[in-house]
Amino acid sequence: MRLVSVIIPIYNCENNLDRCINSVLNQTYKNIELILVNDGSIDSSGDICDFYSKKDKRIKVIHQKNQGVSIARNNGVNIAKGYYIQFVDADDYIENDMIEKLTMAMEEGVDLVICGYKWVNEKKHSNKVIKKIPAEATYDERDFLLNFGELYNDVIISSLWNKLYLRKIIQKHNILFPENINIGEDLLFNLQYMYYCNKVKIIKDLLYNYMRRDSKSLTSKFKENFFENQKMLYKKVKEFLLLKNCYTDANEFFIGINYAKNIIGCFGNLFYVDSNLTPQERKEIIDKIINDETVTENIKYFRFGSIQIRIIGFLIKNSNTNIIYYFLKTKYFLKYRMNLIFNLLKKIMIIFDKRA
Repeated sequence: MRLVSVIIPIYNCENNLDRCINSVLNQTYKNIELILVNDGSIDSSGDICDFYSKKDKRIKVIHQKNQGVSIARNNGVNIAKGYYIQFVDADDYIENDMIEKLTMAMEEGVDLVICGYKWVNEKKHSNKVIKKIPAEATYDERDFLLNFGELYNDVIISSLWNKLYLRKIIQKHNILFPENINIGEDLLFNLQYMYYCNKVKIIKDLLYNYMRRDSKSLTSKFKENFFENQKMLYKKVKEFLLLKNCYTDANEFFIGINYAKNIIGCFGNLFYVDSNLTPQERKEIIDKIINDETVTENIKYFRFGSIQIRIIGFLIKNSNTNIIYYFLKTKYFLKYRMNLIFNLLKKIMIIFDKRA
C-alpha cells in the first residue's frame, strides 16, 4: 500500500475546513499523509490545522504568510513523501473511497488517473448537484491527445482535484505551479504534467464534491486583465497540442468552442457589481476583445454555443461594440436588480437551446 500525499492549501476556510479534513482522514485507504498549508489565514483556519495535527500523526502543517494558492501548493509538494500526490481544495470534500479507487486505477501502470465529480450548490444547501460523469477509458499517449479537446471542453482536463499524480514525474521534471497568476494555474500545471504522461486512465466514479461558491466568491468578482489571462491559457493549450503534433481539426473545434464560452465570461467580468469601470472603459475593453486575433480566428465556433453565445458571436462578427455593451448592460441589470425576471428569461433561453 503506497503512501499518498494529500495537499490542501487553506486561506480563511474556517466554516468548511473540518468537513474537508475529516473527509480525507476517514478514507478507506489509510496510508496517507495530509499536508495542510495555511496561507496566512486571518480567521481560525490555522488553529483548526494545529488542532487536527495534534490528533493525527499523519498530518503535517505549514504556516506561511499569505502568498497565494500556487506557492502554497508548491510548498506542499516540496515536503511531500508520497508515491502519489493528490490536491484537495479546503472548501470541498471527497468521498470516503476516493483515494482507494484512484490508487487502484493507478496500479494498472498509468501515469494519471482522472475521476468524475459533483458540483454541489452550497448557497441553498439543497441537494441539487451537477454531475460530471466522464466516459470510462484507458488511453495511451496518442489516443489521450487526440481526445484532448473534447475532454478539455467537458471540464475534465483543467482541474486538479479530480486527479491522482505520480510524485516522481513532478520531481523529475520540476513541475511547479506558476506563481505569477491566480487564475488557470491548475491548467498550466496539468499541461506540464500531461506532457510526460504515457498512459492516462479515466474512471466514471463521482468521487469529488466541488462546492459551488455563491455570488460573493472569487469566481464572481471582477478580475483585472481577465481577457489577457484567458487568451494566454488558450494559447498555452494550443501550443501544448502543437508540440505534441496533435492539433487536429477535432481538437481545434472543441478548444474553439471552449474559448468562445470563455470570451462570454470575459464580457461578463466587466459587469460584476464590484467593477469600478466606467461605461467608456467597458466599451474600450469590449472593442479590444472583439478585435483581438484570437477571437476573430475563433468566431466560427460561437455558432455552436447557447443562444447568448450565438447572439454575441454575430455581434462580434459585425463589430457592434455599442450593441454588445447595451446587451450585456441589460443582462446584468436584470441579473442584479430584477432577479426573478432574469431567471425566467434564463429558463426560456435554456428551453430554446434544447430545441435548437
